[in-house]
Amino acid sequence: MDFWGPLISRSHQGWKMRVLMIGTWISALFIAMPFLDGTYTPKETLICNSIGAVMAFVGIVVPFASVRCPACGSRWVLRAATQSDASWLTWLRAQHLCPDCKKSCVHTD
Repeated sequence: MDFWGPLISRSHQGWKMRVLMIGTWISALFIAMPFLDGTYTPKETLICNSIGAVMAFVGIVVPFASVRCPACGSRWVLRAATQSDASWLTWLRAQHLCPDCKKSCVHTD
């Protein structure tokens, strides 16, 4: 089983979830750099924090907007994140079929 679960693995959308992970780490680095080094000017700190904020935004928006069912268009990450249970990633990883159309969503490219 793939790290992201059978549904995302079968539909070949794991790379979009990696954008979430990589974007989060890169944004954290950009935001933390000025505070860890201590030699940044206020302008450089603002630039690093702005880049970090943009990276965080992109890293979050890409999977929320683009990980979807090839058959019905259901946005799986958005649906998982709006579950009443706090463990949305566990819910997403446990899915074997699209929760809306109940198809296996095998990518055909």
